Amino acid sequence: MLGSWQLVRFESRNVATGHVLQPLGPDPQGLILYTGDGFMSAQLAPGTDTQIAGSVAAGPLARATTPLAEPGGSVAAGPLARATTPLAEPGGSVAAGPLARGTTPLAEPGGYIAYTGPFHVDEQAGIVHHEVRMATMPDLLAAPQLREVHVDRDMLTLSATLTDESGTTTHSTLTWRRAIR
Repeated sequence: MLGSWQLVRFESRNVATGHVLQPLGPDPQGLILYTGDGFMSAQLAPGTDTQIAGSVAAGPLARATTPLAEPGGSVAAGPLARATTPLAEPGGSVAAGPLARGTTPLAEPGGYIAYTGPFHVDEQAGIVHHEVRMATMPDLLAAPQLREVHVDRDMLTLSATLTDESGTTTHSTLTWRRAIR
């Protein structure tokens, strides 16, 4: 499992209806790293051709037409500070934002996800524990992120089943291929 893995597919299936969503579009991008000293890092984003309203993939960062900072060098005054899809609703409370509403288990459609921290594998249970220390989604910091793990040669599958506040259960599966240069 150690090494670098490139995201191939990210699907979320509603367990009751069977309806399948692709939260990052049909051709997502991503890289997950597992190091020999017990740390992991994951970054996921929509594919370069995916145009989803409100996402980084549809914004100026994807088109490379707007500098990250306004003239004078302050990122705080640039487009990053004027994000159009905050994790929290106006007023700043994540508890009132899309993460708390449980609209999707791992990401708002089209969003960018990044997190990092130590990990360990319970080989007997087939579970990897991600102990998140830093993340773009604050909910990932609340508790260890447990993922069912399966490795088959150059393919890695991570999955989790989550039930939101409304009682909707979603099974999300991320399929990764060993990254090559």
